Amino acid sequence: MFDPPPPSSYPHRSSAPPPPPNPCNNVPGLWFVKVGAGSPTVLEGRIVVEPEFAATWGLLPTRSAPTPLPNLSVVLLCLPTEAVSALYNSLAPTNPTPETLANAVAALETAWPQDGTLFLDMNDGAGGKTWLPHELDPASPLDVTNHIQPGPNVIRFIQLGSLVERTFILYASRREPPPDKPPDMDIVMVSQLFENAAVTTAHMDDPLFKFAPATTTVAAS
Repeated sequence: MFDPPPPSSYPHRSSAPPPPPNPCNNVPGLWFVKVGAGSPTVLEGRIVVEPEFAATWGLLPTRSAPTPLPNLSVVLLCLPTEAVSALYNSLAPTNPTPETLANAVAALETAWPQDGTLFLDMNDGAGGKTWLPHELDPASPLDVTNHIQPGPNVIRFIQLGSLVERTFILYASRREPPPDKPPDMDIVMVSQLFENAAVTTAHMDDPLFKFAPATTTVAAS
């Protein structure tokens, strides 16, 4: 009979739990949620966009004008904290999927503060961007898609006052294709004129339009 090996020779088993899944892999999904602070401060919302995910959705390190738009839309929501809390409490008993929760949150109405108490700053370097208070449309989510980079990203919420009544959420969804543009009526009218002209030319070759030369008879006097 063999003696058992000493404890140090057993395979090492880590008791640490596996890391949580990356919320940035959910589309639609909530990539981060930050409740405003009760006093002046700088909050940070950090995300990590994995390279494979970025390649799949067309998120490039930097974008120029001719570059195709990503297949992804990433917007920053500013929602009433009470409304977000009430929504969470109503959905919790149903154990919603990340997609269901994200779409429900995105349906709430955005309301940015208009008293000059919030500045936004995203990333550093060429892909970075700063938004002043007057650049925030009061009732519209802020589109930050063009400033999302593969790897780490950070959005800074520079508060000049209490914003505890606001909750900031980064929401990602599939970009909807643009609606079909109605035809330009001027172009349509010109096309119809050319078509009518072609039809008229074709009709002129029809025997119906072949007239015999006119003859004139002069009576002898």
